[in-house]
Amino acid sequence: MATTTITQLLVFTALVTVNVGALPTKPDGPIVHTRYGDVWGMYAEEGAIFLGLTFGVPPVGELRWKPPQAYNKFWAPDIRDGTVPGPACPQIDCRPDYIDYQYTCNRDKNRTQSEDCLLGALGYLVTGEGEDDSMGNYGTLDQMEALKWVQQNIADFGGDNDKVTVIG
Repeated sequence: MATTTITQLLVFTALVTVNVGALPTKPDGPIVHTRYGDVWGMYAEEGAIFLGLTFGVPPVGELRWKPPQAYNKFWAPDIRDGTVPGPACPQIDCRPDYIDYQYTCNRDKNRTQSEDCLLGALGYLVTGEGEDDSMGNYGTLDQMEALKWVQQNIADFGGDNDKVTVIG
């Protein structure tokens, strides 16, 4: 049962990240108690969805082009809104007034963009071969950090950390 629930959660989180407007949602989503504080999600016909949960410290400023660092801050006493996707990677045409017929831009109202985004071209960019140059594997390192976060936190969502499925 937990494997099915977690698999559904991961599948629909991926789908919602791409097109949050396409899934019918129900009001009054679930609230999960995590080590960082409570997070509010949303129900879809297929299960519960939690978006934009931070698994790493934003890779900006001095952390740009460095391996990810685990997220370790509390959002309590506030309840984190897990119904809104994280920012999209910077894209030229994704302004708030851009008509996005192909659904390539972020789904939030403001089309939020940031270097603090998961995967995309920035995660695999190679800028050179010097000591401080990016090497092009940050997307993979981000995925590994996300899996560590899942292993540490999946029980809070009712899952089994021995039965995590990676897809997509």
